[in-house]
Parts: sequence; structure tokens; C-alpha cells
Amino acid sequence: MASEDRRIRALKDAQKREENKRCADCTERLPNYIVLDFKTFVCTACSGIHREFSHRIKSVSLANFTDDEVRAIRKGGNRASNDLWLAKYDPDRDLPEPDGSSVEKRREFIRMKYQEKRWYATTEDLAREAEEQARRASARARNEEAR
Repeated sequence: MASEDRRIRALKDAQKREENKRCADCTERLPNYIVLDFKTFVCTACSGIHREFSHRIKSVSLANFTDDEVRAIRKGGNRASNDLWLAKYDPDRDLPEPDGSSVEKRREFIRMKYQEKRWYATTEDLAREAEEQARRASARARNEEAR
């Protein structure tokens, strides 16, 4: 039981992180479900949509979690997941992130995000982008020094 209490505490701590206080897939606050496939915290409505796509869902307060699941969730979370799945997302150009008003808009957003991988970037893509940004920053600094 002590081990289960420790896992619950660790999940609750992860849930309290600022990045996890809002659903990973819409604007709802205080999500109580975890999508194990993506290690994200989601609201009730989005958890149902993820189930439709056969993603593994667990309730933070009602399910039992293994040590491995807890470790993965603590390493993951909404920010880490969205850094990959929304890396190429532009709210001015793309479908806006859904609010809580329409289940259909949520379903479409989740389908585009995870099934189509519309805005997904691999870790290699992210590393290349970071490298390119560092090169540009270095070039700007050299130009500033030359003036």
C-alpha cells in the first residue's frame, strides 16, 4: 500500500505542475485523466475522444498505475508532449485550439494532432531547429559587434 500511496503522490505532484493544469488538447482546466500513449493530462471530454482512437486512458484518482507508468508520466507531461505534437502548429494559420464548447471541434483537433501528425516534429527536427536558431543568434551577435 505504501508503494501505491507513493505512486499516487507522484502523479498528483505531476498533475499540479503548471503545464499540466490545463488539458493537453483543449482549454479546459484541471484535467483528471492521463493519456498513457502521450503521457498527457486531459479533461473528461478529451479522454472520451482519445478512447475513440483506442488511446490508453486512466483516471488520476480511480486507476492504479505501475511504477513505470508513473516514471513515464513524470518525465512526460503536457509541455513535453506538445513540444513534439504541436511543434509546427501556428494558431494564426491552423485550426484554433478548441475550447470546451464543441466536442466535434475537439475530435477534429485531436485527430489532426495525433492521427494525422499534422504538426508533429521529431526530436531530430527539434534539434536541427535549435541548432539553426543558435547559428542565427551567433551571426546576429557577430554583426552587432562589427558595428
